[in-house]
Amino acid sequence: MIVLAWFILITLIILFSFGFLGATFWHWYKEGKAKRKAAAVAAASVQN
Repeated sequence: MIVLAWFILITLIILFSFGFLGATFWHWYKEGKAKRKAAAVAAASVQN
């Protein structure tokens, strides 16, 4: 029973840390995408 409790606890910790990492990377990805779009718009306006 104690082993099962530890297993559940460790699983929750792993899931939480993966979820946190995923959210962080998703945020960076969206931010990077917005920056690339802004850079592309700026480059296009400079060319015209």
